[in-house]
Amino acid sequence: MTQTTSQIGADQSGLAYRNADNAGKQAILNHHKGNPAPTYAEAGMIWLDDTTTPWLLKFYDGADWIVLGAVNATTNTFNPYTGTAAGRVLSYAADTGAANAYTIAPSPPITAYAAGQVVTLKPGSANTGASTININSLGTQNIKLLDGSNPYANALLTTGTYVLVYDGTNFVLTNPSPVTSYLNYAADTGAANAYAVAPSPAITAYAAGQIVTLQPAHANTGASTLNVNGLGTQNIKLLDGTNPAANALLTTGSYALMYNGTNFVLLNPSQPAFVGDSGSGGVKGLVPAPGSGDAAANKVLGAGGGWISSSSSVTLNSQSSGYTLLAADKNCIVELTGSSAQTFAFTAAATLGSGWFCYVHNNSTAALTVDPNASETIDGLTSYIMYPGEVRLVQCSGSAFTTIILNGGTATFNSSGSWTRPPGYTAFEVEIIAGGGSGASRSTTGNAGGGGGGAYHCFTANAAALVAAGSAETATVGGTAAGVSGNSSGIAGNNSSFTCNGAAVTVAGATAAATAASSSAAAGGTASNLSGVNSAMSPTEYGAYGGDVTTGNVPEFINGSTSPNSIHGGGGGGASSSTSGGTRTGGTSILGGAGGAGGANTGGNGTNGTAPGGGGGGAVNGGTSGSGAAGRVTVRGLI
Repeated sequence: MTQTTSQIGADQSGLAYRNADNAGKQAILNHHKGNPAPTYAEAGMIWLDDTTTPWLLKFYDGADWIVLGAVNATTNTFNPYTGTAAGRVLSYAADTGAANAYTIAPSPPITAYAAGQVVTLKPGSANTGASTININSLGTQNIKLLDGSNPYANALLTTGTYVLVYDGTNFVLTNPSPVTSYLNYAADTGAANAYAVAPSPAITAYAAGQIVTLQPAHANTGASTLNVNGLGTQNIKLLDGTNPAANALLTTGSYALMYNGTNFVLLNPSQPAFVGDSGSGGVKGLVPAPGSGDAAANKVLGAGGGWISSSSSVTLNSQSSGYTLLAADKNCIVELTGSSAQTFAFTAAATLGSGWFCYVHNNSTAALTVDPNASETIDGLTSYIMYPGEVRLVQCSGSAFTTIILNGGTATFNSSGSWTRPPGYTAFEVEIIAGGGSGASRSTTGNAGGGGGGAYHCFTANAAALVAAGSAETATVGGTAAGVSGNSSGIAGNNSSFTCNGAAVTVAGATAAATAASSSAAAGGTASNLSGVNSAMSPTEYGAYGGDVTTGNVPEFINGSTSPNSIHGGGGGGASSSTSGGTRTGGTSILGGAGGAGGANTGGNGTNGTAPGGGGGGAVNGGTSGSGAAGRVTVRGLI
């Protein structure tokens, strides 16, 4: 049938009717394929328009023909249409364009751009700025960011895959690569005032926000530039836009420079050296030399560049015994000196008044108790101990006192005692050294080993792991292990410990030194071991082994299996032997005490170990061995 009539075989018969009937069936089977559109169209009819290649499959809605898609009889593909244009999500195709001018030809092709089309792009080259895309040779279209601006350099990288959506005017880049802000460090290869770096991976263009780390090979003498990856020199400026002064960039410094789109801004210039002139005045960057008597008069540098009298000063009030803080101590440093424990009392807070303050420094070697008047409190407590070295800023509210710790204190226990937790600290470092063992002895000839050194352990305890501020923990210090005489093994070193909320952390003393018959060489005392330590705390350092009596010199390996030397624990005592030819040297230690020397082969006494934790030396031919030294517990406040 033709495209102009809907009748089949009207007023026909025989062969003519059959042909008309066959034509009608063919039109139904091939969706009325042909040109022009059927004039007998009715709503719901489908027509395959073969006017162009590819063919267009159309649907009649009763008023107009709606294009459903394109049929390519050559490639045997169908490309659906949405509205009046080709499909929104296009097939991937390799970029065949250049940097900033990208070209792809997805198949099946589109015949026109339409809002909503989505393109997948893997660039063949990174962009350096504003860019375009051309799809199926339909013409270049600008690529924009979500805010409508042009893409910055390296927004499109060869390592990335990007999604672009056509908004009817431009292709919008939905997932640009982020700006390469923090560039990897690279050594400066430039000269003074003209610096050059080549970080890897390299950047291909400057972009606002990029940050470069520079360690100059030369100090600058004035205005300077920076060249990154050979992209060209850019001026270096200070935050106020001025050129850097001489020595703003030093070879000993590392500098951060941020590109603002025009210059590299030096964020952390070195401060100029302040040097005095003749004293008549100053210029920018120079400080006038103080005159005679200026220091004694507590003069300060004024805004006009000269030395002027200070309106306030801090006076030192040094005390060696108990003292009561007075109103006159405002803005003073009140320190305790000496070696005996003392108490600083306070005048009533109401008398001192709100705004009164002073600095309290325990500059002694003993405990200082701070004790406000009557029931008044300091940091919520009626009193507490400041340990040696501690400095606090004390402030009065008119009814109570509060403090800020400026320097932490240290409590050292050479014998057992109680440690009262001071307030305000976040944690405490606890260092424990156990006692050393005494050396062995022989009443006749033979061999006697030196005593081992006490073990060492150090850990940090958070304030929450200890008793409350103002309450006490127990520090137990392993005492001296006495020397022995006759044919006797040495005495083992004593344990040291410190409680954490009542639970003891214990460090073991050295084991006993051995003695042996003259026909054999006796081993020295073994290193101590550790017990009761929480596995989350730091590991131990063992004390040194006592010296053995093998011929030759005492081994000098640090923490070796037969070494008398130690890093943290006590040093091992030296051995003594009637055949050794003389006194055997005791071991050393960096933080602990040294071991005592072995006695002379003719019958001398062994030398005592040195505290903390040094082992005693052995003795033969009737000598008395050296005693093992006591341990030590140290608690340091951490701000």
